[in-house]
Amino acid sequence: MSGSFALSVWLTIAALALLFAVVALVYGNPVREAAAVQPPRPAAYGGGATLLRGTPAPEAASAATTSSGRSDMVGAAARDVDLATELAKVRIENAALRQSTELLRGQIDALSERVGKIESHFSEMTGSIGSPSALTSEANALRSAMPNFDDLVPPDSGSQGEAAYTQFGMELGAYGDLTTLKTAWSDLVRQHPALFEGLDGLATIRDRGGRTELLLIAGPFRNAAEAAERCGKAEASGLKCLPAFYLGQQLSMH
Repeated sequence: MSGSFALSVWLTIAALALLFAVVALVYGNPVREAAAVQPPRPAAYGGGATLLRGTPAPEAASAATTSSGRSDMVGAAARDVDLATELAKVRIENAALRQSTELLRGQIDALSERVGKIESHFSEMTGSIGSPSALTSEANALRSAMPNFDDLVPPDSGSQGEAAYTQFGMELGAYGDLTTLKTAWSDLVRQHPALFEGLDGLATIRDRGGRTELLLIAGPFRNAAEAAERCGKAEASGLKCLPAFYLGQQLSMH
C-alpha cells in the first residue's frame, strides 16, 4: 500500500511539472514578457527628431558628422594661414629693424671718424702755435740773426688793435726762408684769387727740433669757425691748411 501511495505522489508531481511546462510554452516566460513590454528608450538625433530603438539612424546624422569634420578642417586651415601671415610680418619687421641698426651703426662710425679728424686737426694746431708770449720772445731773439727780416713790414697801430679781435687765420705751410715764403704766398694769391680775396699773409717763426721754420699764415678771421670753414675750401682745392692764430709779421709784397 505504501508503494502505491509513493507512486501516486510521483505521478502527481510529474503531472504538475508537465502542466507548468505546457503553460510556459503557450504563454511564455512572464519575466521575459515584462522586459519585452517595456517602452523603448528614445534616441535624439540632430534636428529634434526622436527615434525608437531598433530604427535605423537617418542620413542627416551622418551628413551632420561629415559637415562637422569639414568645418574642423576649414578652421584648422584658416588658423594655419593666420599663423603664416603673422610669421611673415615678424620676419619683415626683423629685417627692417636689422637694416635700421646697420644704418645707425654706419652713421655712428662716420661721426666717430669725423670727430677723430677734428681732434687731430686741433691737436696739430695747438702743438704748432705755442703761446703768444713765447712767439714774441723767439721773434725778438732771432730777428737780429736773420737779415732777411728787414724786408718785413711792421704792422701799424690800427692793425695791432684789430688783431686783438681777429686773431685767427689759416696755416698754409712751413718754409725755410722768407723769400721762399713770399714767393709761395704770391703764387697762392695768383692761382686762387677767390679763395684768398681780402686776406693778408703773415710770417710766423716756429722752432721744431732745433730747426727754425717760417709759417705762412693767411687771415684774419673773426673766429676759429670762419678760419676752419675757409680751410675746408682750401683743402677742397688741393691745398694743405690748418686753422691757426693770426700772429706774426705782415708780408711786404712790394
